[in-house]
Amino acid sequence: MSHTFKICILLEENEDEFNAILKVTTTQKLERFRPGEIKAFDKVSSVIFEFCQAEADFYELALPHFLKDKELAKILPKLYALRRSPDKIQIEKGFVLIEDMSYKGISPNIYEGLNNEQIKSAILQLSKLHASSMLLPSEIIKKFNLQHYGDIRGLEEDILNRVLNIGSSYFLCHQKILLAFLKKHNKLKTDLHIKYGIPPVLCHGDFWANNLFFSNKNEKLSAILDWQTPHANTGLNDILRLIFTGVNSQLRKEKFWEWIVSKV
Repeated sequence: MSHTFKICILLEENEDEFNAILKVTTTQKLERFRPGEIKAFDKVSSVIFEFCQAEADFYELALPHFLKDKELAKILPKLYALRRSPDKIQIEKGFVLIEDMSYKGISPNIYEGLNNEQIKSAILQLSKLHASSMLLPSEIIKKFNLQHYGDIRGLEEDILNRVLNIGSSYFLCHQKILLAFLKKHNKLKTDLHIKYGIPPVLCHGDFWANNLFFSNKNEKLSAILDWQTPHANTGLNDILRLIFTGVNSQLRKEKFWEWIVSKV
C-alpha cells in the first residue's frame, strides 16, 4: 500500500519536461477500517513493511543486473532515488523515486481482459526476465524470501465478513464452505523450486494486468510495474496469476495449455 505521485519537473531553459513516479509506503489506508474489522492490524503492517523492503531490495540488488539486458531495460523502470523505511512504525519515512513508464504504453482494461497477443507477449518477456534472474548471485536470490507473501492466516474470518457484507445471497448460502476454503488456502506457496529440485528464478509475485503496460501500436508488453513482492520460486506462479486474473474464461479455456507450453 503506497501513496503514489507523479512528479513533473519543467526545465525553464529549454522547456523540457522530466517526469518521475514517487512511491511512499503507508499504513494510512488501513485506518478506514472500522475498529475490530481487522483484528490483526499489527500483522498487516508487518506485511506492508516486508513488501516495501522487498521492493527496495529489487531496485538496489536485482534491477542493475536486468538493466544490462537491452530488451529488459526497455520494460523495467530506472531507479532515481531510494530511502528505506527504518521499521514498520516509521514506514512513511521510506520512498522510491523511479522512471515514469506511462509514455511507453497503456494499462489494459481489466474488465475486458487481455487478448491472446497480449498474453503471449507478457509470457515471452517475463520468461526472459526469469531466465536472466538465474544469473544473479545466489546470495542475492536468497534475500528474496518473503515470509508474509499471500499470508491471510488469522484473517480468514475478517475476510469472510467483508465478503458477506457485499450482500450476495450466493455467499450467504455458502459461507461455511467459503470459510473452510479460506482456512485451507490461507498462504500462497513459495520456494516450490526446493520441493521440485530445480534452480530458482526471481518472480514478480503480483504479475497481473493492472501492473502492466502494453504498446498502443502492436499490443506488445511495454512495461512491468510494482515490484513489491519479488521472491524466489519456479516462475510458473507468475504465469498462472496472469492467466487466471486477466483473461476471460472462454479465451482461457481455448489457449491455456498453449500458453503454459510456450512458457515451458
